Amino acid sequence: MGPLKIQKGTDKRNQSGYWVEFIAGQEPVFVAETHWVGFDFDGTISSNDNKGHFEPPYPLRRRG
Repeated sequence: MGPLKIQKGTDKRNQSGYWVEFIAGQEPVFVAETHWVGFDFDGTISSNDNKGHFEPPYPLRRRG
C-alpha cells in the first residue's frame, strides 16, 4: 500500500468532502467532511481472518 490519493470535491448530492483512492488503480470512494476514516496498522482493533473482511462495508471484529 502506498500513499493515498486524496482530492477535495463534492458527491452527487453536492455534499462537500474528499475522494479517496484507498487501493491504487481502483475507483475512489467519497468521504463526506462529516465522516471519518480510521486505520488499524498493527491489528489491535480488527483482524483479517473473517470472510469478506476486505469487502465493503469493511466489518470490524472485536478482539479479546
